[in-house]
Amino acid sequence: MTELSEADGKVFRIEVDPGLTPTEIEHLQWRAQSAGLAADFYAVAVADDAVFAVPSPQASLSRQILLNEVAGAPPIETYQILEFHERDLGADARIVFYEMYQKRIGLDGIYAAISTVYVRRGERWLMLYHQQTPLRRGTAE
Repeated sequence: MTELSEADGKVFRIEVDPGLTPTEIEHLQWRAQSAGLAADFYAVAVADDAVFAVPSPQASLSRQILLNEVAGAPPIETYQILEFHERDLGADARIVFYEMYQKRIGLDGIYAAISTVYVRRGERWLMLYHQQTPLRRGTAE
């Protein structure tokens, strides 16, 4: 099963389960980032040819650049997912999209519109494209 295993409230492992849906994987992404395990998560959840479109300064990230960037990023301190949706794009493709608030330790919180395209490769769903578009809102604190 792909999940974050917890012991005494601390996450310590990510295992891969080909049966997870894109919705489950997307939620797992934020749990991993909150636990400081983003690089471990993305290493098993992102397709080799994936692209991430994120706010400046990076703008567009390949899989390897993403892994390097998230390894040094501070964990997410708090997040809230709003208006979550998943839709089929074909037999082997799905998109999830939602709004969210996230705050990383030591940084200001942001609101963003998120969309992630998943493709089925073999028996697993993998992230192929992920975009974060900043939204202008007040703080959620």
